[in-house]
Amino acid sequence: FLMAAGDRFDGQDAIEAQSLVRGQCYNGYGPTENGIMSTRYPIAVGDSFINGVPIGRAVNNSGAYVTDMNQQLVGVGVMGELVVTGDGLARGYFDPALNENRFIHIEVDGQRVRAYRTGDRVRYRVGDGLIEFFGRMDTQFKIRGNRIESAEVEAAMLSHGSVRDAAVVVQKDDGEKADLVGFVVIDHDHSLEGDANDN
Repeated sequence: FLMAAGDRFDGQDAIEAQSLVRGQCYNGYGPTENGIMSTRYPIAVGDSFINGVPIGRAVNNSGAYVTDMNQQLVGVGVMGELVVTGDGLARGYFDPALNENRFIHIEVDGQRVRAYRTGDRVRYRVGDGLIEFFGRMDTQFKIRGNRIESAEVEAAMLSHGSVRDAAVVVQKDDGEKADLVGFVVIDHDHSLEGDANDN
């Protein structure tokens, strides 16, 4: 079998991959904070992907739920944040301050369950309940499998004495390869040429 994971799986690539693999091709999803794999979707010959390749359903001993801004479960077709649960859930981050907002408790079937807020925008697909992935809810990007927080990159750019303002965006080429592109506004009292020669 072939498992694709780490970034959004392009629909055309998924169809081509399944046609080339003798076994099953899967679209896998999972943050590091939940033991790598949380959900998977088996790609079938003849699939068509209107909203991208679904990330599917939770794997064994895991849960995957769509919640609203109050961490309440939502119904089919409603956009929300993906939270994951299960045996693979990490104990937390080294910095306890980070845990409070990401590692939470939700109520599932009348029971309080420890969960991780992924920050990913998803919904249950109408008709079959498969989870569809629509990107990030925050300013985090994924470039070639690496998570990048745009605010951290912008802060590093702003630390340069000649930069008055900065912004970063993800730009994709025709092949859907993503690059991080930065833009700066130079302070009118400074010149980057002299600074570049000094570094």
